Amino acid sequence: MTKLAEKQEKPDNKGLILEQDALYQAYASKSPEWHQNMTHRLLRKVDWHLLPFLILMYLLNFLDRNNLSQARLGTLEEDLGMEGTDYNLATSILFVGYLLMQLPSNLLLTRVRPSLFLGIAMAIWGMISACQAAIQSYSGLIATRFFLGFVEAPFFPGAVMLMSSWYTRQELSHRIAWFYSGSSLANAFGGLIGAGVLGNLDGVHGIAGWRWLFIIEGVITVGISVLAAIFLPNYPASTPWLDEQEQAYAQWRLMHDAGEADEVGSTSIKEALGLVFADKRIYLFILLQHTSLLSQNFQYFFPTIVQTLGYGNVETLLITAPVWIATFLISLLVTWTSGKTNDCSLHIICLMMVSVVGGVVATVTTNIGAKFFAMFLMPMGAVSAYQIIIAWVANSFPRPLVKRSAAIAIANMIGNTASIYGSYMWPSSSGPRYISGGSATAGIAFLVALVALVIRLVHIHMNKRLDEIEPSGSSFTSIPVLDFSQALSPSKPTFLASLREALVNVGFFYLRNTPISVETQEQFIEKALDLFELPLEKKLEIEMVNSPHFLGYTRLGAEITALKPDHREQFDFATELPAPGPNEPLYRNVVGPNQWPDETAIPGFRESLDSYLSEVSSLADLFPALIADALDLPSSAFDQVFDNPQQHKLKLIKYPPPPRASNEESGFQGVGPHKDSGFLTFLLQGTPHHGLEVQNKTGEWISAPPIPGTLVINIGRSLEALTGGICTATTHRVSLRPENFQHGTGSLGPRFSFPVFQGVSLDLSADKICLDLPLHIRGLVKNDMVKSDAEATFNDIFHGSIGQGTFIARVTSHQDVGQRWYPEVLAKALKGQRDFLV
Repeated sequence: MTKLAEKQEKPDNKGLILEQDALYQAYASKSPEWHQNMTHRLLRKVDWHLLPFLILMYLLNFLDRNNLSQARLGTLEEDLGMEGTDYNLATSILFVGYLLMQLPSNLLLTRVRPSLFLGIAMAIWGMISACQAAIQSYSGLIATRFFLGFVEAPFFPGAVMLMSSWYTRQELSHRIAWFYSGSSLANAFGGLIGAGVLGNLDGVHGIAGWRWLFIIEGVITVGISVLAAIFLPNYPASTPWLDEQEQAYAQWRLMHDAGEADEVGSTSIKEALGLVFADKRIYLFILLQHTSLLSQNFQYFFPTIVQTLGYGNVETLLITAPVWIATFLISLLVTWTSGKTNDCSLHIICLMMVSVVGGVVATVTTNIGAKFFAMFLMPMGAVSAYQIIIAWVANSFPRPLVKRSAAIAIANMIGNTASIYGSYMWPSSSGPRYISGGSATAGIAFLVALVALVIRLVHIHMNKRLDEIEPSGSSFTSIPVLDFSQALSPSKPTFLASLREALVNVGFFYLRNTPISVETQEQFIEKALDLFELPLEKKLEIEMVNSPHFLGYTRLGAEITALKPDHREQFDFATELPAPGPNEPLYRNVVGPNQWPDETAIPGFRESLDSYLSEVSSLADLFPALIADALDLPSSAFDQVFDNPQQHKLKLIKYPPPPRASNEESGFQGVGPHKDSGFLTFLLQGTPHHGLEVQNKTGEWISAPPIPGTLVINIGRSLEALTGGICTATTHRVSLRPENFQHGTGSLGPRFSFPVFQGVSLDLSADKICLDLPLHIRGLVKNDMVKSDAEATFNDIFHGSIGQGTFIARVTSHQDVGQRWYPEVLAKALKGQRDFLV
């Protein structure tokens, strides 16, 4: 097998599918008290390490962006010869550069260490901000403002995306409020700093006060950027100040919260954009964020607006501080209540109506006290609402990581176009009352409230549709039974409706009245039991370790599931296909010829197995079209994902009674908690033992006992990934509790089962598995957030092609085979290395 040794292994981005299953099960079984204590311990660390840096960074980000409004109260316009709408253009040009870099920078962030990426961006924008002090002309100001926006672009969406990689949806709103409070604090401190600099440094060393303002704030930013690059945390799996248990638990929380784990590089950028724009809600969220930012454009003119109260430059800057401090406090309060009540829309609507009142009062009155009160209401409403809006966007597109990143960036990018033209809402010529700006702000704030109401109604409608298809609640308590004869009769619509329910909400179903003949099935079971009765030396003649194709006999306890040995003995057979050629990819060695037992030792075995596998394969071949029909897809929708011929795998499994009680404490397992990786699995339970258990969405284990005359069919990860999580691959296991081997006062003996795994093309790659599902089918997943972990798992473990992931899973499950035929692959896989090629 020198050709095998010469093969190079392909990279695996995440590690083993089994590790994720083991991680989920390890924490899913913990008590509520344990989770509460562990969450408190974890969040205490995360909050102290992540939030202070992000708040400080955003304060400086907004300060460097908005200090032009303070500089305007100095001699900026006079020194640079600005007049008319020149200031408006200088304000808006920043957002042109900001928008151009927004999406590419945020997608790049999913592939680069966040601390380094955001730290470098911060250092560059700090240097450009300081360089504004050296400009001598209006054109120089325009150029520096453009490039300042260009390098500031990565920070805001990148920071939100980073936080959503640490916090659950319920936790995120309040954390984003603390983070976004940096803008309010920047306006407050900016006014105080501006007052101090313009009042005390103007003319010092022959330098104008507004130039000192740019120098001081830019230098501070550069200094903080160095600390950020060193101390800002990245993702849970790569954070040194968490121990191994905390790292694992941090990942599990996100997996449990949204149904899948965050994995860097798990989805291509092209696929991420496709996922985002296929979700029609993104267009409403873009409109919401755009109008919300438009309603806040007064921030860039706020000192000028406040100056209309009749105060001098320094006094004006000092007066702005309490407005923004009040906004800061209100924002913390409302985002806290938003998180506690799990509500976004009603909070946004109420806050925007506060802003409407502020805009109206500021416009219609000339009373100094009333106008000052209105200037409190405008930011307290609009700015506080925006903090909830950005959390709403992140929560509504939770996983995968790159889809969430793209959604945040797109909404923020298009939303910020409002700042390009919105700056012209406040021309100098409309002062001192600024009627046009105040009126427009009030009208736009009302529009924001209206859009939030529309999104609320859309989500209510989606939830209602899910309730209609899932009347019994979000978790099943039994396995449905489908009648295959209906699929071939006028009752087919009834069958398809039942099939859709099982696909979406359960992931398992019994199938009765199959076309598999009773005679074929009984002969196969009889010969299979005879096979296990062969002497050990006869079994070892076809031991799997002798086959580079993972086919043959496996001794008791040799296969591993969920990182633990299974208490089972088995034979693996498959559709008879030739071994791959020497120039084919290494992963294609999962396909190859069977090892057959000596025909003289067990006459008729091969014939009976071939007959049974052929009939099950024929049944399996009918299901892709039926599933397509159930999902309102063309009947041929899945044709592209199968090879011709397609290899299906048949396991013959014997579960001996364990020597002692097999439960979580004893360590024995028939098969550990797992999800199958193929398209569908067709299981024949050959004996009356209970033992197969299926886990519902609440973590409860539901028994799937044998029902005479049926097969148990379950969905694999491949089908789940193909349907974007609509079809559910459900966790299951085989329990070896003593009572499962007893009947009355007697023993049932060993348990036997015979699963057939319907495979898909080994060469199937991630860019070929995205089906265009109808909108009403995609809507079956509640808020597009209730999904299993198949998408992240599939696109990582099967990164590049499904064959690569299948090969690595086989090597690590059958480590004796891996040690003999693929030792380098096995060694690197067990060490968690991700640089091997297959």
